[in-house]
Amino acid sequence: MPFTQMGPALVSGEIDAAIITVTEYVRLQERMPLEVIMTGTELTKMPMDATQVLIARDDWLSAHEDLAVKGMRALLATRLFMQNDVRTTGGLRLKESIKRKLGLPDALADAYYNFRMGYAGSEPQAVNPLEFPVSTFTGYCGLLMEGNLLRGKAPPSYEQAVDPRYLMRAAKELGLPWTDRKAN
Repeated sequence: MPFTQMGPALVSGEIDAAIITVTEYVRLQERMPLEVIMTGTELTKMPMDATQVLIARDDWLSAHEDLAVKGMRALLATRLFMQNDVRTTGGLRLKESIKRKLGLPDALADAYYNFRMGYAGSEPQAVNPLEFPVSTFTGYCGLLMEGNLLRGKAPPSYEQAVDPRYLMRAAKELGLPWTDRKAN
C-alpha cells in the first residue's frame, strides 16, 4: 500500500497497522484512538535519523559538481538558520513559518516542528553539520541486511557509499569550519 494511503486505510478499517509520520499520527489521533507499536528510533536503533542527505550516482555528481555543492550549501544555510532560531527564540520563527507556509493547525505544526526542526543543533553523533554518521550508515545497512533487501550481497563500506567532498566544499564556501575527524 502506498505510504500516503496508510492513514485513510487505518481510519476506514481496511488495515490494522501502518507506518506513518508524526504529523499523520497527530492528525489521525483527532479522529480515532491510536496505539504506537514502535517508533522510528526503536525500528532503526538510531537516536537520530538522517533527514537531509544528497543521494546520487558518482557519474552524475562528477558531471554536476557545482549543482551538488549548491544544493548542499542550501541545506547547510537552512540548518544554520534553524539552529540559530532554536537557540535564540526557541524556534518561534520556524513554528510561525510552518503554520503560515504549510497551513497546518497548531497541533500539527508543533508535531512537525518537534520531529523535523526542533532538534537542529543537537545532533550528537555528527562532527560537522549534515555529516552522515558512520553509526547511522551502519544502522541502515543492518536494516537492509535483516530485510534481505541486498539479496545476500554485502553492503558497501562507509567509504564506498559516503563522499563528503561536496559537503566539505559547501561548508568551506559558507565559511564554516570543518574537522577531518570522521563522524562516528
